[in-house]
Amino acid sequence: MPDPQFHFDADDLECKEVIQEYFRTLVQRDLAERFNIREEALLSATVRLILNSLMISISKLANTLQSMGFRCSKNTISNYISYMEKSLFLYQALFYSTNVKDQMQYPRKIYFVDTGFLKYLSLNPDKSRSLENLAAIELVRRGYDLYYWRNDKGEEVDFVVLENQKVSRLIQVSYDMSMENTRERELRALKKGIRVFISHCYLITREILTFSGKNK
Repeated sequence: MPDPQFHFDADDLECKEVIQEYFRTLVQRDLAERFNIREEALLSATVRLILNSLMISISKLANTLQSMGFRCSKNTISNYISYMEKSLFLYQALFYSTNVKDQMQYPRKIYFVDTGFLKYLSLNPDKSRSLENLAAIELVRRGYDLYYWRNDKGEEVDFVVLENQKVSRLIQVSYDMSMENTRERELRALKKGIRVFISHCYLITREILTFSGKNK
């Protein structure tokens, strides 16, 4: 598994400039011009907040922007995120539930079409998040919609994969499993998910890909 923090082969500074230029193009042309957005400062702030948040709530995002002095509504921010998705900048993962209301009420997880955005545009690049982002990219490439699962204790499985509208596998991603508390947390959540969905599970780390059969 390649290190998700080293996505580019060219000089690091040049890569950063390329990504930053793409960001400006995204905001100014792909979003502002294409969707006739007049509040470019609000749009840019929204994008930067999302870059630094793996999980987002439309309400909390709107409240944060309002506290920064922007005038915006939840509907506006929801539209911005939809525009970003249509412009192939990001993917959204919904909470998996057969209840549509639950899906809409839970926060969404955000992934980007290139891990370079996380490395060069986020304030605190994180290897685990980049590896999880790579997994999301691969799932989308294979034609899957993105879902995650979380129980009422906050224990979370990163990806729930559906085939024929049924859960076929669970995927947990953790860059480094060497710490005992990290290993226990990730495996505990995965085991809880297996009990709920009775599905195959996969554990992806920096060095290994582990497969498990169905929980009996």
